[in-house]
Amino acid sequence: MEKELIECCSLMIKLLDRLLEQGKITEKEHEKHVTLKKEFLDLIALIPNHNVDFPNKV
Repeated sequence: MEKELIECCSLMIKLLDRLLEQGKITEKEHEKHVTLKKEFLDLIALIPNHNVDFPNKV
């Protein structure tokens, strides 16, 4: 699952780059969303076991 999340974020960053090049998003929007994706990837890397069971919603 970790591999798929990394691949997904990488693809989203590439898409954001293209949207910026085409002028469809601003530099500010690009930076905001790329930063969020990178922060998410950093969080994934911090999970020690990568097989975390999240509690069920009540």
